[in-house]
Parts: sequence; C-alpha cells; structure tokens
Amino acid sequence: MTLFTRIVTHWGPFHADDVLSVAVLRTLAPEAKVVRTRDPALLREAAADPATALVDVGHVSDPALNNFDHHQADFSEARPDGVPYASIGLVWRTWGLTYVRRLLEGAGGSVPDEAVAFVHGRVDRRLIACVDAYDCGAVRVAAHVPRPDGRDAGVYMFTVSDLVAALVPASGDEAALAAAFEGAVEVAERALRDQVAQSAEVWRFLAQVREADDGGPVLCLPVAGPWREHVLPHHRCVVFPAPGASDWLAQVVTEPDDVSFPPRQRASFPASWGGAPAERLRELTGVADVTFCHRALFIAGAQSRDGALRLARQAVALAP
Repeated sequence: MTLFTRIVTHWGPFHADDVLSVAVLRTLAPEAKVVRTRDPALLREAAADPATALVDVGHVSDPALNNFDHHQADFSEARPDGVPYASIGLVWRTWGLTYVRRLLEGAGGSVPDEAVAFVHGRVDRRLIACVDAYDCGAVRVAAHVPRPDGRDAGVYMFTVSDLVAALVPASGDEAALAAAFEGAVEVAERALRDQVAQSAEVWRFLAQVREADDGGPVLCLPVAGPWREHVLPHHRCVVFPAPGASDWLAQVVTEPDDVSFPPRQRASFPASWGGAPAERLRELTGVADVTFCHRALFIAGAQSRDGALRLARQAVALAP
C-alpha cells in the first residue's frame, strides 16, 4: 500500500465516520496535509492519486488507491456478521493492522502478529463497527423520546457518533467548523489510542487466565485484571484480589453474548446473602472472614483467598 501525503475529506458538518478516519490516517502520516473540500475537480484528482487518502467522499471504494467512500449507489460491502462498512471501517480494514502495530511497537519492542490481530479485531468490534453501523443507518438509537404529555419514553443512550455530532457548531461559520473539526479529530485520536492500549492490556492478561485455568468451574487468578473476555464455557465464577486492597473477591461469570440487562449469570450467590451485614453473612456462609455480598448476587468478598474461594464454590454448587 502507498503511504499518503495528503488526506482529503468533505467540507461542512462532520461526523464520527470522517473524524475517526482522519484520526487513524493522520497518526500513520503525521505530516500529511488534511484538506476538507467538495470541489468536484479536486476530488477527481485526489481519487486518481494513490498518495492521497480520499475519505467519506468521492464515490469510490478502492483501497489500492486509498479511496474510502461508501456513498455510491452500488456499494454493499459488509463484515461477515452483516455490519456494513462506512468509511472508517474501510480505513480500518486497510490500515488498521498497521496503525495498531505502530502504536504497540512505539511503546517498545516487537509485538506478535497474534496480539496485533487481537487488538485490531477488538477495536473494530467495540468502536469502529459501532460507528459504521450508525453511519450506515443499520442502527438508530433515540437519545431522548418525548411523549405527548411532556414526559419522556425512557430511552437513553449516547453513542460515539452522538458525541462527535455534539461537537459540530450550530452556525455554519467556516472558521468555527474548521476549529471544531480539528478538536474532534484530537478527541478521536485520544479515544483510538486508549482503545488500542486497553485492548493490548486485555490481550496480555490472557496469559494469566491460561496459567490459572485448571479446567474447573472456579477460575482463581493471582492478580486483578481484564479477565471477562477470556473466560471459557466451563468457568462459572472468578476469584481475584481486590484492586488496591488486601481483600479478595468472588465474581460470577455472565454470558458474554447476552445483551439483556441484567445479563444472564452462570452462577449466583444465595438470595439470603444479598446485602446482608457481615455478621449475618458469617452465619449464612460459614466463612469467618466474609465481608459482603452485593444485593444483586453477582459479587462477594472475603479477607482471604481461601475465604473468597469458599464463597465461589458455594455459588457454583447452587448453579443448575
């Protein structure tokens, strides 16, 4: 692939799609000039120049020429799971692995291909694909739905796309738009860097999970960390030291693909434990150093590893 010296996108109000695309591309080519225009002649010239990345405009999808648009009538590219590509998805599909490797190796040392692929895929699922789906109209979420009586219908959600839209100035003033776009790209650059760093930390913790897994339903980890994405079907409860404290926690595992609220749990502490004071919990559990059990019955604590393990085993014993 040809690394670009210019990044061209559309003028006017901006969206998460073009903002994130510019954030990725500008990180790869910090000296590249960013041009925002709708001049047809300039767009035609940019589309034919592989040293120019043309984003969210131009009506061409051709990664070999760094053309990343999805507005053309015959465009139908989508991920295997059906989530359509918008411009940021096309950019991420082409340049995302390079972007991830550059950020991770910039932190020091070489990075295994498997780790780069994991981080690339996780950022796609958690951020890029969400923006693509919203931009393509595959999902629509109302942040506030008023009712005729003046009360709201109780629908509240604020997406990444809504956040970027909130940065667009109400006026069409060119200077204000230009300044707001630059600010939005800076926010997007930070968000992308943090998503890569977070995903890399999740990847590194996989080694802890693999080493601790004995094949049983209780996974006992020596340190706290991002274990949720690494649990296996046989895990029902996870025990780990409380971050920043000397206590230990026992937390039940929720089904990773469950989008309901609250999500389905693979185990549960007895209903009588929920919210009970420590003195009562000692009687109910038989664990002398038990400290609490959340009233939602998904997490409990003790002052020792052994105590937390005993709590976890009781939760697992009650599971169907």
